[in-house]
Amino acid sequence: MYISPKVLTEIMDTIGRQKPECGGILAADQNGGIADYYFDADAGVGNATYIPSRLPIQDFVRKHWSGPALRFCGVVHSHPPCSPCVPSNVDIQMACRIMRANRMERLYLLMVQGEKCRLFCVAAHGKDELSSCIEEKIET
Repeated sequence: MYISPKVLTEIMDTIGRQKPECGGILAADQNGGIADYYFDADAGVGNATYIPSRLPIQDFVRKHWSGPALRFCGVVHSHPPCSPCVPSNVDIQMACRIMRANRMERLYLLMVQGEKCRLFCVAAHGKDELSSCIEEKIET
């Protein structure tokens, strides 16, 4: 999976400079690379939880990613320095709910921690079965 340098810079300039557990969503282009990003400024941010703001995200996707050029492909959020830079069980459960709701076979989770980013993929392993298995991980 390729992440546009522009998108990575935008992520680090927003999420990377905020307190942990803030986030956003990712879009893939027709080649499958991550080519756009939306910072979820209205998210609910707890001590150990990123809670996406549904209406602003849905509105943004409808207005900017509704054509064939870009499609929603994942979620990005930050973890505190004391946590591992890997998806938590809550993150994987959230990914599975998103995949079911959107009938997706895979969802990318980009984890940000300070200057470090790690990209993971949660995948469906059967027509009706979603797995919490992390299929691949890519460090950026």
